[in-house]
Amino acid sequence: MVCGPRTTPMTSTLRQQLAVFSTLDPENRGMYLHHMEIFLFIAEKGRATYADIEKEFSISNAAASRSLNTISEFARHRKQAIGLISIFRDPSEGRRYAAKLTAKGEQVAKLLANIGDFASLQECVDSLDQDE
Repeated sequence: MVCGPRTTPMTSTLRQQLAVFSTLDPENRGMYLHHMEIFLFIAEKGRATYADIEKEFSISNAAASRSLNTISEFARHRKQAIGLISIFRDPSEGRRYAAKLTAKGEQVAKLLANIGDFASLQECVDSLDQDE
């Protein structure tokens, strides 16, 4: 009988994906799980309004705003920005804001999707290094 945690392909892939997120914060504070979830939500949808995020995660507008600002290309309350998303006025409704992935965010999404495909993974890692 085996006691303790077992490593399966799924847990190994998930650990590798979480490791990618842990390297993204320039201040080495790490990324919170809800920031990762919001990033992945935007990556899946292509773009999301604050209202989409509020509804999906059952959070207030203020919480959505803080979370998006944390992972955005502008460091409102940080010394350095993480730069995964850009925030812009929604063209269909000028009073509303939306978010989409930046070029760096697109690369990270591609990197996460290719974990397990090591040839593509190395290509993505190399392109991340070139952008910085």
